[in-house]
Amino acid sequence: TSHSSREEVIYKPLVKVLFWDGLAVAGCLLALLAVLNFQFHFHELDNTRVLERLALTILAFAVFFAAFYLLARNFRRYRYIYAVEQFKKYHADEQWIALAHDVFEGEENKYFRELKQQCVFNGFGLLLVDANLDTKIVITPSRHDIFQGRRRQVALLSHGKVGDLLEKGKFGFWQGVFGKSLPAFLQRDTSILRFRRSFYNQAFVLVLSLTLTAVIFNRESANPGFRQISSVELREELADKAGDRTPETAAIANEAALSFLPEDKRDEDGYWRLEPSATSAANSQAEPPDFALYDCARFYNFAGRKYAIEAGNFASLADTRLALLDLEQIGLQPFAVRASCFSGSGQDIILFIGELYNSEEEAVIALGRLKKMELAGIDKSDWVIRMLEPPSR
Repeated sequence: TSHSSREEVIYKPLVKVLFWDGLAVAGCLLALLAVLNFQFHFHELDNTRVLERLALTILAFAVFFAAFYLLARNFRRYRYIYAVEQFKKYHADEQWIALAHDVFEGEENKYFRELKQQCVFNGFGLLLVDANLDTKIVITPSRHDIFQGRRRQVALLSHGKVGDLLEKGKFGFWQGVFGKSLPAFLQRDTSILRFRRSFYNQAFVLVLSLTLTAVIFNRESANPGFRQISSVELREELADKAGDRTPETAAIANEAALSFLPEDKRDEDGYWRLEPSATSAANSQAEPPDFALYDCARFYNFAGRKYAIEAGNFASLADTRLALLDLEQIGLQPFAVRASCFSGSGQDIILFIGELYNSEEEAVIALGRLKKMELAGIDKSDWVIRMLEPPSR
């Protein structure tokens, strides 16, 4: 290689190869992330978060691509030297690259350093030829075939046979018949680009990875963790399922014999146990109440504070029953629960109206509406807002 053909030994960054490698690697990492998310549910998918998932997918792909690009841009794979790539296509006992002394400006030239590194890595020899045509051995070729089985044997051909091949090119008969009339992309490339790398493998890996990601996305969409529907759809679904509903038990047997006091919590326990009180035996034959007295476990599934409208505090099941029936008769929805579920002590029974509210403001508004209603025979003076917070477990 002389100074006039020095481009044969000067590396060029393979930006396209780096780009396609980055796409393939980012696609594989994206598919892996999708599999992990499908298994561990880092980001739950529902019909309100499709655009959010799409944005996160694009962001993750871009981050993976950018990280690979920044890390890999200085890899040897992306520093293309034509002479080296040409040598790597063929097998020989020894392969030498000979350079004129004026090809590089000094031994510290970055292109010369890269050429030496690739020669060492591939087992090629390197010679420098000075102005007097004296040679200096810079690197000797490898004594062993370090690419055993990775290069093909090329048979020696006669000069005439080589000429025929050049005329026919890689498309054989058709090249000879149509010659230059073939489209440019079908004609044999005899330029320096014929030793460039292709991107078919990277494209295949990218398509496969994106397909796998799309399949996982479709699986998540078919079974979302949450689905937002309109009130009309909700009423229709509830109507369809009305015949399959199992009515809730009207009473809990021997409820009066349960204390609802928590025993000492063990490390492996995630709940409170309901222990029979000392009067269990005496009350075991008693008639169970004909209304629902909710156990404490129903109120341990929420976190933080809730607020409810307290309509009374009673010491006995009989008094609770009378008050509850009065409220039901005027169209309200009361429910009863023991005070020990929240205070940790006490056997009183608290009567609540309506539902649990997430904030005190919501409960105050609901209480205000109730107090404005005309409720015959009902004393609303002692109705208050009660904060509910299960004891720490």
